[in-house]
Amino acid sequence: MPGLISEVMSGLTEALAVGSLILGILQCFFGFRLLRFWISVTGFVLGIYLGKTISSEFLSKPEYVPWLIGAVCGFLLCFLAYKIYLAGVFIFCGILAASVIGQIPFPEGQAWKVLCYVLMAAGFVLAGVLAVKFSRPAVIFITAGAGAAAAVHALVLMKTNISGSTDLQKLVTAVMFAAGAAVQFLTTRRNA
Repeated sequence: MPGLISEVMSGLTEALAVGSLILGILQCFFGFRLLRFWISVTGFVLGIYLGKTISSEFLSKPEYVPWLIGAVCGFLLCFLAYKIYLAGVFIFCGILAASVIGQIPFPEGQAWKVLCYVLMAAGFVLAGVLAVKFSRPAVIFITAGAGAAAAVHALVLMKTNISGSTDLQKLVTAVMFAAGAAVQFLTTRRNA
């Protein structure tokens, strides 16, 4: 039985890595076109989480009520995120930038951890402001970079040829970023 559980977990990890690779590639090459979709999904997930978490503090019985409230909040936040486009752009691009900064390998220690969190917060705000101010180019660069980083990270998890070489990982990330940004600039309208 332990062998079966290990096999299932290994298969699940592999499936998640493949899914992450696919989403990273989509984000890298089509991030600007998929932005409203991702903003809506992010709003939906955030709404469910906040609605369920907050309502479960006040309502414990019946158990399905916090989930129901979470679903309603999810749909509301999904709709608002889609309609209030620039607020969604700010949050979405800020989350992408913070997640990329969070993947930087810092040395061990409490001070480094604090520095990482400060840089993530600064990256969130800076990317959000730039994305709102210069919407098209900022979104293209941020989604291409985050998508490239996610795809390369998935390739490392899948133990491909680039797993052993950080220089090769950086090179593949840079090439994917440049290609993704170029494709997005060439396939989107300037006034979009």
